[in-house]
Amino acid sequence: MMKVKAPFTNEVYEILSREEIQNIITSLAPENIVRTAHEGYIPGIKTGYAAVNLVTGELESKSLQQNEHHTGVDALWVAIYKIGPNPPDWPMEEIYTDEEIRTWKNSEEYEEGICIDEFHQIDPIEIYEREIEAEIYHFNLDWEWINDQLDRWYVEVY
Repeated sequence: MMKVKAPFTNEVYEILSREEIQNIITSLAPENIVRTAHEGYIPGIKTGYAAVNLVTGELESKSLQQNEHHTGVDALWVAIYKIGPNPPDWPMEEIYTDEEIRTWKNSEEYEEGICIDEFHQIDPIEIYEREIEAEIYHFNLDWEWINDQLDRWYVEVY
């Protein structure tokens, strides 16, 4: 354990070692990370983060608007994945099956300029779930970003 001063306070907390945090991050399943980030995501308003709490080592969901910050013990985390504030624009092949695309492209509605979303009228919750599945499939940790955050925490030792 080591001690750090929490942002915007004079409070000092014990946090796990950098090595422990890195081991926790590498042990997490991509699906858990992506879904945790989505828990904090509010489209167009707040970025959702999957974060590892530096005190407990637990995976947590965080939600921040632009220029918003957490203070004290609530700020002792490192983000490992984020979504938003605007979602990725997935190609239709990532969201719709080959059969759904083929059916749409062979339809009169396609010729009339009706988009695939209108043609199939799939429940928005199902579309959202497919987008999350695409995100999980393409998931990759950005270790440069993660290490930049860790460098800030594990340099300012008190």
